[in-house]
Formats: sequence, C-alpha cells, structure tokens
Amino acid sequence: MSNTRTIFTISLLFALTSWVDHVDANTSRGTTRDWSLEIIGTVDLLANLRGGRKRGIDIPSTLEIVGDYFWGDADNANAHHIKLNLLGTAGGNFSADRIGDIQTVSSVEAPNSAKLFEAWYEYTFGAKRVSLRVGLQDLNAEFYVLERASSLLHSSFGIGPEIAQANASLFPTTALGAVVRIRPNDKTYVAAGIYDGFPGSPTGKFGTHIRFDDGDGLFAIGEVGYVDAAHELPAKAAIGVWHTTASFEDIAGVTHGGNSGAYVITELPLTKIRGDGNLGLFLQFGFARASRNEVGRYFGGGLHWIAPFAGREEDEFSAGVAHARLSNTHRQANGLRCHTETAIELSYAYQLNDWLVVQPDIQFVIDPGSDDEIDDAVIAGIRIVVQLP
Repeated sequence: MSNTRTIFTISLLFALTSWVDHVDANTSRGTTRDWSLEIIGTVDLLANLRGGRKRGIDIPSTLEIVGDYFWGDADNANAHHIKLNLLGTAGGNFSADRIGDIQTVSSVEAPNSAKLFEAWYEYTFGAKRVSLRVGLQDLNAEFYVLERASSLLHSSFGIGPEIAQANASLFPTTALGAVVRIRPNDKTYVAAGIYDGFPGSPTGKFGTHIRFDDGDGLFAIGEVGYVDAAHELPAKAAIGVWHTTASFEDIAGVTHGGNSGAYVITELPLTKIRGDGNLGLFLQFGFARASRNEVGRYFGGGLHWIAPFAGREEDEFSAGVAHARLSNTHRQANGLRCHTETAIELSYAYQLNDWLVVQPDIQFVIDPGSDDEIDDAVIAGIRIVVQLP
C-alpha cells in the first residue's frame, strides 16, 4: 500500500474513532432516535425497436434493501446517521448488446450481482451546518445531484459520462470514502470528498470488495453550490472539479497515472402553470481531459413538469437531451468519423398509489457509439418502481 493510501486509511479510522467517542460521551444526555427500513424494486422493460446493434428486449432491474438509523439532540443540532444499502442487480447488458451506445440507456443497467452498496456513518454538527460522512458510499448521492433530472431513465441525467467513465465510486460499485459538507448559510454549501480510486475488485463480480491495490490511487472531488429551497423543487447552481490519481489504460492502450475534469449543473423553476402544475428546467455541462478519455465534453438539459394534468398532483413528465462529444484520441484509435452521440428521452411517471410508479418511456439514440455503421436507435420502455413501506 502506498504512503498516500496509508495516510487516507489511517485518517478514516481516526475520524471514525473520534465520532464513536463523541457518541459514547453523549449517550447519557438524552437523544431523539428514529429508524426506517425500505425495500425498493426497480424494473426497466426496454425494447430496441429500430437501429442499434440488434432488436430485442432486456429487463435491467435492481432490488435494494435500505436501512437508516438516526439519533441526535432534541433539536438535532448534533445528529448521527447510519445507512446500510444492500443491492442486487440483474437483467443483461441492453446498451452494449443491443444499442452500442456509450452513455447507457438505463440508469439501473448493471452486471448480475449482489453486494453491500452503501455502509456509512454521518455526523452533523455546528447548528446543522457541518456534516462528516465516512464509509462505503455513492459519490452521486452528494455530488452532481439534480432533482429535476432524476426522473429520467437515461444514465447521463443522473451523472454525466465525463465522470462515469473515470472509475469513480458510483452505481453499481462503490468505494470507501469520506465527505465533508459545510453550509455557510441557508442557501450555499461547499462539499469535498475523497475515495479509493478503484471501487471494488477487478475480478470480484459478486459481493462487496474493499481493497487498496497498487495503482488504485485516490479520487477527489469538490463542489460549491447555491440552493434556494423556497420552491416545490429547489433552484440550484453548482460548480464541481474532480481528479483521480488512479492508473488506467486509455482506448489507445497508453497507461496514465491521473485524470481530471470539471462540471457545471443547474436547475430552476420556470413557471407555475396552473393549480398544482410546476414546470422546471435543468442543465448539465462537463468536460474531461480529451487526451485521456473516451468522452471529452458532455452537455445535457431538459424540462421537468410536476402535475401536468389536473387531479394528478404526483405525476411527472420529463424530457431531456444528453449530448456527448468524443475525444479525438478515442475517435482516431477506433477509426470513427463521427464526433458525437446524442440521446433524446421523453418520459411520464404515473403515480398509481403510495408504493407503485409506472413510467412509460421512449428514447432516440442518434449515432450510437459515434459509429457510422450503427443506425440510429429507437427504444421504447416502461419503468416500474415498487417502494415499501
């Protein structure tokens, strides 16, 4: 283990020990306690109707068992949170096998596996303005978060491909990490995180693997943002930068010892259309070092409409465009003439009751993989989400 990773591990253990000591010291002072347990099943029934690599149907799916335990002072000025998330994934490789795209049509698409996806402890203090989180965690739960984009199925609306390609601590495999978030006031925040640079094990398909191998390095990310919560969904603007010291081999077969990029995200309400209907906008822009990555630049954006029809207060209509521009290094190594891949998505989430959502969806993928030999694809799908209790 390198000196850098040794220092990182010792720091995490020291921080966890300090927090446990603090918890023990305050146990007798009287605390409020709460816990929850959820089972969340997500099924994407996807059919490639035209174009791509080949027609057909696949069913990417996830099953999550999520447990949360909270305790703190009476006013939660000093609060503690433990989270465990058991994740199972199944359903085939729809994007690679049937579409040939880079960005991935479904955000729940992953190899068949079962693992502990998240296991972390968080301590909030300083009148709720500072939080520290340590453990196995999803980077996208804290960084690059846009609520108005989260209803869409396409992976790029969750987090841009310029970061997803960098082996970060993301679905479906997370890494050990530590995150600090500071809120100077009610509308601004600064967040910084550091993670093991290679989540999981290269040969471990099933189960949870926490390893610090040579070449793993560290993945660091920081984000500064503004959030106005005076709306049904917040208005938000944020800027982030990331850097990894992990060793990796690019598409041309050249080994590099680092990678970096940056992004800007925003979402805001546009207008209150009528009664319960609220229309909002989201935008994403990110880039990564073009000489080392498949995707050099990414732009995404879309509209999100809550309660588009009278009497359907919890339904959501979403439309988005995800546009990835390939780096010259990747194109030259693969003999590609096209520079971009673009996905267009239209989706309607129908809330049947408190625990069931049915979401018809259609996507158009233009120039999948930026490969002239692959025709534009048309995908029809439906997402079913069951959340208990």
